[in-house]
Amino acid sequence: MHTPDRTTAPTSWGLLLLLPLLACGGTSSADDSNAADNAGESSGGEVAVDDFDGDLSLDDEDAAPQAGTVMHRVSAAEVLGLDPPEAPWADMDAQARNDYMIGKVLPIMDEAFRNHDAAEYPELQCEACHGPDGEARRYAMPSAHASIVPEPGTRPWTGMEATFPEMVEFMQSEVVPKMTSIMGREITCASCHPSAAPAN
Repeated sequence: MHTPDRTTAPTSWGLLLLLPLLACGGTSSADDSNAADNAGESSGGEVAVDDFDGDLSLDDEDAAPQAGTVMHRVSAAEVLGLDPPEAPWADMDAQARNDYMIGKVLPIMDEAFRNHDAAEYPELQCEACHGPDGEARRYAMPSAHASIVPEPGTRPWTGMEATFPEMVEFMQSEVVPKMTSIMGREITCASCHPSAAPAN
């Protein structure tokens, strides 16, 4: 997937491209370690701090949050929303689709996959779903480079569920619903994954 032409892409997309960085919180490892120590049992990007009056203005004499309040780190999904594109996907031209994928779909999916397994998915790229030849194929899906996913309800599907239960659960509970919502059309496993090996 190529980067949108800065002269034609809407200005707002430039801001959206920064959201993955903002959603990460921008803290160092040391800061994260200290936050984890203060957070106790908090999870999901929440950091516990002392009694905070709700005013984060820079001119406040006591600008730093005090202990006792839980601050929430906003996610890409919360910032960008899970609503569909304004125009139906079928009516969008190549540039609009490209901008939407880079500005909304990629940050949300990158966040979902990192939350699932940051070691396996440290940074999602277009190639993860579209394959190395995505641009040459005009990003048509499903991609022959994606793993084969058998038809639901078949014996191979049952075997896949038994072999990769966590991944199947993650894809069914997180990826498919989010993609269906943000694409504004039904997304299934077969939307991205081939169900059989390509013919030679």
